[in-house]
Amino acid sequence: MAETMITIQVGSVVFISSVASIVAVKHLSTCSVTKGAVNQLTKNLACGWAEDNIRSNIAVASWYIKTPMVDQTLSNKTFLGKVINRTPLCRVGDPKEVSSLVAFLCLHRLFVLIVA
Repeated sequence: MAETMITIQVGSVVFISSVASIVAVKHLSTCSVTKGAVNQLTKNLACGWAEDNIRSNIAVASWYIKTPMVDQTLSNKTFLGKVINRTPLCRVGDPKEVSSLVAFLCLHRLFVLIVA
């Protein structure tokens, strides 16, 4: 995939990360380490591919997104309450929110967006 983008001199790579890559989260050490590595890879690729007009973005560093992968975890009402209490919008995320952001970051005409 990268070879094709380099050849045509345009492209966008979007990585999915996690809040666990940025802050300590109990019982998520493996997730924290692997998503932290994804964050660093994204930065390195952004530097390496910039000259070929290929953008590399961390699209989402999400908290909990309502997917089959976390259904069992979120079925524990006590745990769900703790998640919601730590979430500014007081709810879990929806997969469509993630996919909309990824689609936006893949727009060919998107140049620079800085969110601080």
